[in-house]
Amino acid sequence: MAGLEFCNKTAGKVQVSVGYHEDGNWIAEGWWGIQAGECYTPTPLKGNLRSRYYYYFAQESYGEGYWGGDDRDSGYMFCVDDEPFTLRDGNCEDRGYRSESFEQVDTGESRSYTVNLRD
Repeated sequence: MAGLEFCNKTAGKVQVSVGYHEDGNWIAEGWWGIQAGECYTPTPLKGNLRSRYYYYFAQESYGEGYWGGDDRDSGYMFCVDDEPFTLRDGNCEDRGYRSESFEQVDTGESRSYTVNLRD
């Protein structure tokens, strides 16, 4: 199946959120739980990829591990919430959300792409 797929190559469950551009807006969505050894394509990223760049932030459900941008100065900042969310970007803290640094994924000209999350 085409889309942006996330594969959990760790020993525990991870939670994934994604950022993407759609209809002139930056949108962040999450959380999708992925068990150890499993792969999943988040709902908004199923089907042929329409953009070259996508963004993600993932964290272990019961641990300190996370995957995202290198730091708040060089990463791509998106709004996130502790509960499942779909948020347009901008003024996160003023709206009661927090900002996280997301990692950029360059899918090139691919219609599908897989991100492997490893310890």
